[in-house]
Amino acid sequence: DVIVEAARLLDDGFRFRIVGSGQTMDEFRERAEGIDGKRIELSGNVPENELPGLIAGADTVLGVFGTTPKTGMVIPNKVYQSMACGRPVVTADTPSVREIFTPGKHLVCVPPGDAVLLAGALKRLRDDAQFASSVAENGGRLVREQFNPEKVAGRLLDILATEGGR
Repeated sequence: DVIVEAARLLDDGFRFRIVGSGQTMDEFRERAEGIDGKRIELSGNVPENELPGLIAGADTVLGVFGTTPKTGMVIPNKVYQSMACGRPVVTADTPSVREIFTPGKHLVCVPPGDAVLLAGALKRLRDDAQFASSVAENGGRLVREQFNPEKVAGRLLDILATEGGR
């Protein structure tokens, strides 16, 4: 609903492609009625091997914007994947995001549930190419350096070695 409301607030220069088919897709489709079909495209599920191409073709990738407790506790894979692909990301400003990323440096954050500020963040990324490029570059570098398979596996092995001995 936050993405749909942001789409309503933005001009025709913005196009949204929604990939996947989550639990709330039917509600999303209903909320999107009345918005020019060319502005919001519902792609449904796509094969995993096609996701990098879709991400690479996006000007900006959207994370999550809900107001549920879960939103505050998770960073979805799509955030990491999109940053690793060198795309600027906008997502909800949550404690979990701030544990790892610096808003305005690695990604752009807006308060959960705030369509007005989401629309504003998207306008800024469109209108300020230098800012968009900097966020994409900084975020991509951090994710590729700190969250690559070797680093993640090493941290997991360290945890298992420490906790497994109890």
